[in-house]
Amino acid sequence: MPRSHGSARRRQRRRVPPRARTAARPSRYPRPSGEQASSADVQDTMARSLAATCEGLDRLRGSLYESGFAEAVDPYRRMRQVLLQQREWALAHDCRDLDPYWQSLGATARAIRGVLSEFSAALDGLDRIDRAGGDGS
Repeated sequence: MPRSHGSARRRQRRRVPPRARTAARPSRYPRPSGEQASSADVQDTMARSLAATCEGLDRLRGSLYESGFAEAVDPYRRMRQVLLQQREWALAHDCRDLDPYWQSLGATARAIRGVLSEFSAALDGLDRIDRAGGDGS
């Protein structure tokens, strides 16, 4: 079975400083008198919320680039090609003792893809939200 290097990598990770707190979220409860918030109040609340969201997404984007995530795409494509060729060779030569490695690789790749696809799905449409219509389509 392949050795896991996850714990060694966890020890090598640098500590990330705690994030600065964003502005307190305004109350979502109705006003005591039952009156509705004015359009200006709603716009102000929305502006604060959007600013905090933009800041959070910008931090995520920065973290992905700083970690080398974007530059890793081509090496992972090459790794994929090599692994697919190795798998074909192993199947052609009936190398059953390598099966645990293929199973581990497949399970790990599915888990990573699941996380990344969930992130992608969560952001789906936001890359077009600034266009006419505003619904991200």
